[in-house]
Amino acid sequence: MSIHDKKNKTQRVFRGWDYSEIIEWMEVDYKDSIVKMIKYRLGIFYTTMKRAFKDLFQNRLMDKDERENQATKLALNYLLKNIDDGSFNGVKKEYQEKVDGLRVYVKKLAECDHTYIQPLWKGLSEITSDNEFIRYVSFFLESLWD
Repeated sequence: MSIHDKKNKTQRVFRGWDYSEIIEWMEVDYKDSIVKMIKYRLGIFYTTMKRAFKDLFQNRLMDKDERENQATKLALNYLLKNIDDGSFNGVKKEYQEKVDGLRVYVKKLAECDHTYIQPLWKGLSEITSDNEFIRYVSFFLESLWD
């Protein structure tokens, strides 16, 4: 006997919900069969394979600018992982020259008044934390040029 009132779609006595009660209340015709399980697993398999093939052949389908953009983002992520903002144990000193060069580049971009993206460059140039600066430059990499 069901604890649900079919007319009002409510429980006669609330005893908590479990999955079978929710399925019954929502009137979902759910029957777990081998065919449904196989279709579900094949769907997951095809989705995974589609992503794998896309990643495998992505570089061949991208043009030169897209490949350079991806390589630059990877370099910025590598730089972000290797910068230790809190201590000076040699790791930061090794990459500080690269961060300073990137800061000079963004400051030069901020001096250009002829573009609508100039406030973004100005804001990026005023970030003092190296980690935050690299992170935001990585986010806005595509916006650094008109």
